[in-house]
Amino acid sequence: MSPVMREVAALPRSVVWFWAIILGFAALGAAWLDYLGPPTENLPIAAIAAPSAALSRPSIYNAAWSIPRPSPYGVPPKQYYAAPSPPREPHQARIALLVTGFGALNGPGADSIAQLPTGTAIALTPFGLELHQLARAARRSGHETLVSLPIGGVSARQEPYILCIGNQPDVNGRALDWALSRVEGYVGVTDAGGPSTSGRFLQDPADAFWLINSLKADGLFMLDINPAAALPDGPDTGRASVVITADQGVTGLNAGLARLNRIAHRSGAAIGVIESPTSAELTALAAWAAHRPAATALVPVSALIATGAHT
Repeated sequence: MSPVMREVAALPRSVVWFWAIILGFAALGAAWLDYLGPPTENLPIAAIAAPSAALSRPSIYNAAWSIPRPSPYGVPPKQYYAAPSPPREPHQARIALLVTGFGALNGPGADSIAQLPTGTAIALTPFGLELHQLARAARRSGHETLVSLPIGGVSARQEPYILCIGNQPDVNGRALDWALSRVEGYVGVTDAGGPSTSGRFLQDPADAFWLINSLKADGLFMLDINPAAALPDGPDTGRASVVITADQGVTGLNAGLARLNRIAHRSGAAIGVIESPTSAELTALAAWAAHRPAATALVPVSALIATGAHT
């Protein structure tokens, strides 16, 4: 008998049984974890930073309007208010989701934010109510916020709060600043959730160039749903791969999510926009996220636009 075995044999029987049981449970626990494999559920994301005065300035059109700007140290709002990306495996395709309609009369409310899958962004309509409360609830839950821009088509008159083709630059500039001043702490803007005629404005190269340069100066990005928009590629613009409109129901939502998943696995990444979902559609979205394939990772919208990894 070895010296170690002799020392073990000399121990009281109760001590030997105690450590034998401890080691046995440890072995069973390790075997059970190995059987379960790595976790596939969403990992929690930390709350997003509260609005900072260093990232805002008064509008030139109305000093009472506070609009975004990069900080004196060069940090843009699209970076400061971005949600951190959760860890993912190298082989996983990335999907980012934006849900619109928050703040609208019949749109999803603050209680819907808790239903959203981890990392999902929300878009706020500037014409809505309780926007600050909605943005605060989103930040606390780690959801990025965007502003749905009021973009129209051709207007026969000067629209004070809608960007339109043919408007004087100062009229469109005032409309843009008004929309940007309606809430704080967001990463970008989108034409999703706005007027259905927004595509005509964005297809005009001069108007699209002016808008993107204005947003770039403010430190924001734009997520576009119009494939014909004359927007430049780069870290200041992104395009949705799939847009699931409000009239498609749960069946249409599931079909759109399946298509989004196929695009993401073909291209490596994809952005999906879900416009003004109903309660039933939000429940279906949560179920899809909870049971999505292990090879699919949900990431914030800003993560895909910053790297240009979108279609």
